[in-house]
Amino acid sequence: MYVICQQPQVSSSTKDGTLVMKLRMRNGSISFNEKDAVWNEKWRPPDGLLAELSEKWVNVAEAELEIYHVEDTGAIRVEIRTRPRIPFFLRWLF
Repeated sequence: MYVICQQPQVSSSTKDGTLVMKLRMRNGSISFNEKDAVWNEKWRPPDGLLAELSEKWVNVAEAELEIYHVEDTGAIRVEIRTRPRIPFFLRWLF
């Protein structure tokens, strides 16, 4: 797991913030397909955040991206969990 800054549902609150976006990323490309993305439509990420994440994670085959908004401080917390790449010939086992 990679955390920037200091299976929940969108808008679920914790002491560490409210989950406002949950997305899937493949080779740095963020998917907004319905099956890959859930987000609070009232919340918008800061300018450049998604582009910066895409650029930094371009070499990762697949990852899950969660963005939390900390109400008290206004801070944004990003968690990224990489998924191991399964060789093509083994995919039928999983």
